Amino acid sequence: MQPIHTPEAKSLISESFPTIYGTLKRGTLRKFLHDGSSAVFACKSIRERKSASTLFTSGVDAAIRKIQAQVDRYAGLPIDGLFDGYDAAPAHPEGMIYWDDLLRAVTLVTLFDQLVALTYKYPSHLDESPESIRKAALIVTMRPLFRVRRASRIVNSGRAFQQG
Repeated sequence: MQPIHTPEAKSLISESFPTIYGTLKRGTLRKFLHDGSSAVFACKSIRERKSASTLFTSGVDAAIRKIQAQVDRYAGLPIDGLFDGYDAAPAHPEGMIYWDDLLRAVTLVTLFDQLVALTYKYPSHLDESPESIRKAALIVTMRPLFRVRRASRIVNSGRAFQQG
């Protein structure tokens, strides 16, 4: 279980946490894992499950690369006490069964959490303002989580498995 610490990252865990930017529609990690796993497990064959899983995770993989590039800009800085003063919350409930590939979304939110903490700990490390870095990263992180509705509809309709 990976803990999530910052309020910005917690706002992506579930709707029980307050939103950070109220004007943005948000997708949540728990909804992504629940709806995505339900849709994947409902598929009849292993091939369909893999196709459905790829449909859900394609945006997640791209977002991980973008957030990792931002985190890499802070490479070499000490991270001791990075999450001091924050209360940890579990990324997803224990005991739930998820399709393993979809757990990449947990990695995405964890990376975002780390980036946010770095911008708070080292606000003047980069030329950009920490607020703009956090907001841009939030949008990149939230986008694939929000798309779970559309991907679920595509999988449930069978369009994801049509040939040609």
